[in-house]
Amino acid sequence: MNKNIYIYPLLVLVFLIQLFLTRYFTWTPDVVLIIVVFVGIFYKPHEAVLIGLLAGILRGSVSVGTLPVDIAAFPVAAIVAGGMARALNKHSWLTHALVTLVCMMLVIVFQISYINFVAVNNVSMKFILSKNWNIIIITALISPIIFSILGEVWSIRD
Repeated sequence: MNKNIYIYPLLVLVFLIQLFLTRYFTWTPDVVLIIVVFVGIFYKPHEAVLIGLLAGILRGSVSVGTLPVDIAAFPVAAIVAGGMARALNKHSWLTHALVTLVCMMLVIVFQISYINFVAVNNVSMKFILSKNWNIIIITALISPIIFSILGEVWSIRD
């Protein structure tokens, strides 16, 4: 049986857990993005885009105002993760953290651009980073650990 089908229920489960945890803890990593980056690095591009699309729908469903941008940003993040991993050593912990950080910043830029355009707002990157620096750092630092666990579970060796 194809092990790739298990990534979809895992993404939904991780989303629900993250949704629950963010209500009680402010330092909750963005595990949904970590799963998208993992799939972008280790799976085929079409699978990465599908996971990114599902992640965007899930994340956008929590904040309907950002649904269109999340649907666009997460597949793009998955493709960027795959491209960066091909340019770097995709089995390096440093690469995992760096790619996760870049993809997180990409999603933030997408969201800021969308909010500024649609709401005719003037939200700055500096403001968003000052409010979310803890989540950005913890997500980048925990991503290699989650990648390692998922890599062992899915026996990724290539």
